[in-house]
Amino acid sequence: MEEQHEHTDLQNEDLRDMMTHILQTSWGIIEVKEEHDPVEYDWYVSTIIKIFEKGKHTIDVGNFLMEQETKIKEASGDRDKNHDIANKLSFVYHKLNTKDWSKEE
Repeated sequence: MEEQHEHTDLQNEDLRDMMTHILQTSWGIIEVKEEHDPVEYDWYVSTIIKIFEKGKHTIDVGNFLMEQETKIKEASGDRDKNHDIANKLSFVYHKLNTKDWSKEE
């Protein structure tokens, strides 16, 4: 019964909810939630999970967030802030994902 060749946490609701919460509070977008389609957050969260699953690191997620914040605000994203957010997301990902990780880095 070992059909799970490719691990994915895209359906992990706890992980998705926590990442969405981190993005909403960190980017300060909660107040204007109506302007931001929840599907948009799904795309961000799915992309972040895929980046982590591909073995990429927190810096890759931080760069992705900075690029997206720049698009949202139509002004340059804050590098330090977005890398801090990426650290939070990395912590949550590695705590809540369902893969059995071994320390092979």
